[in-house]
Amino acid sequence: MSSGIRKDVQIIRGFAILSVLGFHFFPKTFPNGYLGVDQFFVISGYLMCLLLHKSSEKPWYSLIAHFYFRRLKRILPLYFLIIFATLLSISWISSDFLFVKNLKSAQKALFFMSNIPEPEKVEIGYFRKLTENIDFFTHCWSLSLEVQFYFLVPFLYILIRNFSLQIQIFGFSVFGIFSLFYFAISVGSVSFNSVFARIWQFMAGMIVFLASEIQNSENFEIGETSKFLEDSKISENQGYLQNYSNLILYSTVIITTYAVELKASIFRFLVAILTSLFIFSSSDSKSIIDRLLIYTGNISYVLYLIHWPLYSIWKSQTEGFSDFHRDIEDVDVQNREWNWLDDEYLKNPVTGKWKGLSYRQLPRNGTGKFKFRIIGSSTAARLSHLIQDECGFLASQMIQLTVPTCEPFYPTTELGSCTENSHEFQKIVDKEKPDYLIIASRFYNMGHPLPQNITDMEYDPILAIARNELQKYMGGVSRKIIILHAFPRNNYRTFDRIVRWMAQKMAPEIIDKKVIEPLENGYNMARQRYEILLKECGSKCEIIDYHDIFLNPKTDFVRYFNEIGLHYFTRNHHLTPLAFEIVRPHVRDICNKFDEI
Repeated sequence: MSSGIRKDVQIIRGFAILSVLGFHFFPKTFPNGYLGVDQFFVISGYLMCLLLHKSSEKPWYSLIAHFYFRRLKRILPLYFLIIFATLLSISWISSDFLFVKNLKSAQKALFFMSNIPEPEKVEIGYFRKLTENIDFFTHCWSLSLEVQFYFLVPFLYILIRNFSLQIQIFGFSVFGIFSLFYFAISVGSVSFNSVFARIWQFMAGMIVFLASEIQNSENFEIGETSKFLEDSKISENQGYLQNYSNLILYSTVIITTYAVELKASIFRFLVAILTSLFIFSSSDSKSIIDRLLIYTGNISYVLYLIHWPLYSIWKSQTEGFSDFHRDIEDVDVQNREWNWLDDEYLKNPVTGKWKGLSYRQLPRNGTGKFKFRIIGSSTAARLSHLIQDECGFLASQMIQLTVPTCEPFYPTTELGSCTENSHEFQKIVDKEKPDYLIIASRFYNMGHPLPQNITDMEYDPILAIARNELQKYMGGVSRKIIILHAFPRNNYRTFDRIVRWMAQKMAPEIIDKKVIEPLENGYNMARQRYEILLKECGSKCEIIDYHDIFLNPKTDFVRYFNEIGLHYFTRNHHLTPLAFEIVRPHVRDICNKFDEI
């Protein structure tokens, strides 16, 4: 066994990092380059087993200590350096928003948790983060997953190290089969991010190492005999093996560089198997060594760590947050995906439907001392994680009470249950006396026209009830109330046509009018009533105003889509992930003001 890393392993490692770089920089040209990560997992499994096998005669505690020392010594210094250097670069040349956003990502990266999405943000997956280009530590997910496997692999090896190599292969095969089954039955985000769904790839590399050890042992015995054979016969056998390994290598290269996107679940498996076969069948024969590829393989870890932060910083400076990898079809698919995910987010995981009253405690972000309560319709439910993100550092407790369709200021008459549920809103405030209250709903009855016999708002029965509700809320809240102002509603019947109209070169200001419900159909009246409430609330209230946030100053009209057609609202009138990041600075400013009180 060679004392160093095999050069053929470095060759395929070089191909793997080039595939990943191609996917990140030119995703349309190399849509399957992400499969290079799967090759890395196989190679890592091979190297882990090599390291463990070298220490197999040591006591179990020495083996574990030696393994962690060798692996972490290689990984940690440069990894931590790149994280801190990236944060420093962002703080110097980018916006405060980018720095705060990436500070949270860096914290996850420092603890090797980048592959674990937050429950409320699971819809923003790895591939979507690559196109949105906001998270400079997106690429750390794969190293996080590998390090998590480090907590398992030495103990798995210790369990079977005293058995023969053949039994060890059988044991690792069993582990791999269970993992592969879990990979096959899991939903996309789990099969992608879970270490248990990836163990089979590491196991493939470990099995290859053990099989190579068996082959090397057999070849040694054959080699002693082959001294008496003709040199030509030996060369013939080596040439056959070399050609076979080259064919496997070329096959993996064709797959990872193929210009048409392939089915991930199938080709992850195929590429992992081909990579394993190449490592097993190849050798250090000089005829397949390409110095450039070996060098690329040697520096693959450095390239892996620095390429995405550098690319993201450059793009953030030259193109802002524009979605530079997208075409019209991609945008349409993304909008439909956001609509579907919005529906899924609001469903009860057991029944698949909204169960009605939704009462849940949100996690805190710090050691604050204030009680927060969030009430309203599904609009409040979708806004809650943004409130938790930005105000959580002030909270000792943050509880959400939301009911679909029900307005906190006036019981929605279309649903009889809203009258009862509005009492629940009041009860939580009266009983728990929160320090801060967040009220959010799209308008329903608050947008109803004045009764025919009334022209003066002072005699408006809807406003009278809303005023009474506001006074009750003000009496139960000790510090501040945040109110989501009435905002124009998107027309769900026409909203999905935005991308098509943009492709037809329709003027954006014309599209604006087509995709927003007529303002006279409730919005103007709701806005007027909310303005009166907010004026009477005075300094007790803070406002989140989507109208002002999404107002296009050139047309003096709201625009609910960006320059390439990505939506800011779903068909349920909820913010999309893209819009959350636009609204976030406004919410942060409010929360920071609370900290100064």
